[in-house]
This record gives sequence, structure tokens and C-alpha cells, in this order.
Amino acid sequence: MRGELDMATVRILESGLDGVYAADDVTDLVIDLSEVSFMGSWGLATLVTAVGKCAGRSIFLAVYASEPVQRAVKASGLDGHLPLRGPPVRRRAARSG
Repeated sequence: MRGELDMATVRILESGLDGVYAADDVTDLVIDLSEVSFMGSWGLATLVTAVGKCAGRSIFLAVYASEPVQRAVKASGLDGHLPLRGPPVRRRAARSG
């Protein structure tokens, strides 16, 4: 996801997650929110739902979170309940000659 994760855009994330929940062979799920600039309550609710659904299906869940996402999670009091990680390290392509 990129940009804002709110009532207007959360369905994009939910749609992708629905496919994961329907699959039988998923063991790991990484949600990359490292480029999200704002997350509202709809995004928070979707992450809480993801935690429950993944736990019920024995799926390992990790969420790469931007600073705005981390702030929203902390402000909501959910920081102890969501498996947040800092943004992933992006490697730059090597330059040739």
C-alpha cells in the first residue's frame, strides 16, 4: 500500500487479504505499509481482523509499518497487539560503470 489507508482505500487491502484467507497453502503473510502516509481507524480495524484471521489459520503475520502507521497504532493502544516491524531496508541497484 502507498498513500493513505482510510475508509476510502481500505477495501484495496481487504481485497488482497481475502485472497490470502481463502488459500489453503499460506503459512506466512507480510503486509507492507512502509509507504503509507496516514492510517485511520478503518486501517487499524483491518489489521486487528488480520491478526485474528491469521492466528486462526496458523499464518505467521508481520506488518512493515511507516512512522505514521506506527504512530496511529501506538495512539490507539494496539501497539502490543499488532506484529509491527520498521520499514524494510530497500537495497539500491548496483551502478555499472
